[in-house]
Amino acid sequence: MPSTNLLIQSIIDCLKQMGGKASNQQMLRWVIENMQLSEVQIGLIRAGKRTELEYRLAWARTAARKKGLIDRVGPSIWSLKTDL
Repeated sequence: MPSTNLLIQSIIDCLKQMGGKASNQQMLRWVIENMQLSEVQIGLIRAGKRTELEYRLAWARTAARKKGLIDRVGPSIWSLKTDL
């Protein structure tokens, strides 16, 4: 499974490629397509219907927000800080 730092970088890369704004689902799709994750990594369930990847991406978004890299601009919508 990718580290938090790799996921943060992927979130930033995704937001840059998407014009500065993306939803949780867009980020998830981008990470799956661009990080060459295995089917096992993609499908590993953490709890209920939530996958381990979704769980780790959520924490990576939180860490990126706390570092001042991204902002939450709506329900499940994130934007890149403009000064990056």
